[in-house]
Amino acid sequence: MANELYPRGAGESLEEIGAQGKGKKWKNWWMRYRIHLLLVVVALILLGSLLFPLLRRAVPDYRVGLITSYTMPSEGVDQLEEVLARYADDRNGDGEVLVSVSTYNFPSSVDTQRRENILMRLEADCASNEVQVFFYEEAGFQEAQDALKGLLQYNDGTLMGEDATDFENARLSWNDYAGLASFEPQPTSDGTYTSDMLTNLYTQLWVSVRSSESRIPLNDQEQQYYQGCLDMLERLQEDAPINGNTQTEEG
Repeated sequence: MANELYPRGAGESLEEIGAQGKGKKWKNWWMRYRIHLLLVVVALILLGSLLFPLLRRAVPDYRVGLITSYTMPSEGVDQLEEVLARYADDRNGDGEVLVSVSTYNFPSSVDTQRRENILMRLEADCASNEVQVFFYEEAGFQEAQDALKGLLQYNDGTLMGEDATDFENARLSWNDYAGLASFEPQPTSDGTYTSDMLTNLYTQLWVSVRSSESRIPLNDQEQQYYQGCLDMLERLQEDAPINGNTQTEEG
């Protein structure tokens, strides 16, 4: 009888009753959607684990091009980046010196479509003025030279015109740079390439530089970048490194 006269909740304030209702709703919501919520949390953790290394990745101070008719092993590219970084400055001021090598490989067996794709990537990198120094061997350069016409400078610093073909006056050999000539590469970890084999690949390379007065103009910031490239090559030529601990990155 007392229960009929005083039903559950009698004597409780409206706020207390409302709070109990909200608590029940929250409990129901949690029971219904807890699996979904946990899946979302796991997905966010996985996404963060993938994005974190990319966000932490250092921005290269310099990018150089490597044009070949053969595939340079990835560890060979890494070692080239490392030796170049010893002579480069911390242009972006992030406390790390990083040189990235962008590879443009034109094997004799390459099909027309792939060749066009590689040329388009090379032309895009040239148009962005991000790559102003080129390492190349003869056969690879024959495939890419049309994209470089009107961009390179002669060894005396003057512009090589679009119609000029005397590329021998717009390049220096690997061994013309004391810092490169004295470099002793390490064999690849899988043993496929010995130190002598890598040295043979490196010493086939020539080095050419973009002109600051080429058909693709440079803005003030790009002009400073161009000068930084020249300074790096000058240190290489004199074997005057300015860095010890460096990082590498392949592009």
